[in-house]
Amino acid sequence: MIYLAFTIVQLPYMAWGAELSTGYNDRTRITGRREQFHYFGVVVATALPLVAGTLIYLSSSGNTLGDLLANVSEELGAVMAARAGNPGPILEWMFIFVAVILPTTVFIAVVFVHEPDQLVIPRRKPSFLASLKVIRRNGPFVRLIVCYTVSAIGGAMTGALSFFFVKHCINAGEWYSVYLLVYYVASVVGLFFWMWLATRIGKHRTFIVLVIWYSVWASFIPFIPEGWFGVFLFIMVNKGCTEGAMLALPASMAADAVDIDSARTGEQRAGLYFSVWGMLLKGGVALGGAIALFVVGIFGFDPTADPNLARTPDGNSATSLMVVAISYSIIPACFKFIALPFIWNYPLTEERQVRIRKRLEQRGVRVSASSSTAPGG
Repeated sequence: MIYLAFTIVQLPYMAWGAELSTGYNDRTRITGRREQFHYFGVVVATALPLVAGTLIYLSSSGNTLGDLLANVSEELGAVMAARAGNPGPILEWMFIFVAVILPTTVFIAVVFVHEPDQLVIPRRKPSFLASLKVIRRNGPFVRLIVCYTVSAIGGAMTGALSFFFVKHCINAGEWYSVYLLVYYVASVVGLFFWMWLATRIGKHRTFIVLVIWYSVWASFIPFIPEGWFGVFLFIMVNKGCTEGAMLALPASMAADAVDIDSARTGEQRAGLYFSVWGMLLKGGVALGGAIALFVVGIFGFDPTADPNLARTPDGNSATSLMVVAISYSIIPACFKFIALPFIWNYPLTEERQVRIRKRLEQRGVRVSASSSTAPGG
């Protein structure tokens, strides 16, 4: 029910963002800020259980925060144990946070973010099937959904194996929450640079740079020695700075592609386009997670094995751990590389989008003028 409710909320939320501005770069700023706040929320959601576990541990152990910070590598395991052993208080924290913040932010959005005025050419609305045919004829949007879907598959593979890699390949499972915090903070901060770059060289070229940058850093991951958590964290910060932009830029480009449909039909159908967008995203996420878990299962990976017995007869084999590492990093990068041919010569540049918007506005003005001079007017 939560996922269903989230889908119901997300569809108009994504479409709303596409309609807030008609400007090429403004749309990038809107989607970029949206993803920054999205990942800031992930940071907070990751930090709350960690903070709660720390407070529970300090109250039960008699240690001070200074003692904890002075011996963080030794004490972190005890903090994680306190977090895992006290789900009730931590869930209460999470409930209070969601119950307060979610209605507050929704209220701010609906009160202070006004629905934009749209110039719509009045025509008979086509059926749903006819609308899907229109989407199929929208070449730039079709390119985008191919790119976005394969990128989602790769991202889901990484997400499905993230904890397993940290726990079994790096042998740093107790540091996983710290890694998530650092990774998603990098996603928030990195968006500032990628949004700036998109205004300089264009969205699709920036997306190409994103994929290459992501893949370069992902290629180092299988070669990180066990226990080298600091090296892993450095690599993941450089890789993670692309995470938010991988979502923001395609969404901004999709908003531009919706303009093509508006020019052809006179309809503002961002909701229809982003419903297809969301459906393919969720399908890609489900498929990517299934592929990742299926592949590592074939090679005998056991997530319940003791990481300290890795590469011994009583633990996960070296082959299974290498498959986890490759499925966590190299294969997802290859999936993202599939997007490059579709986006390399992407036709909807800033210049073309400006021409489409001018044509839309001119047609809207003509409709408005003709209606004011109708008989009896």
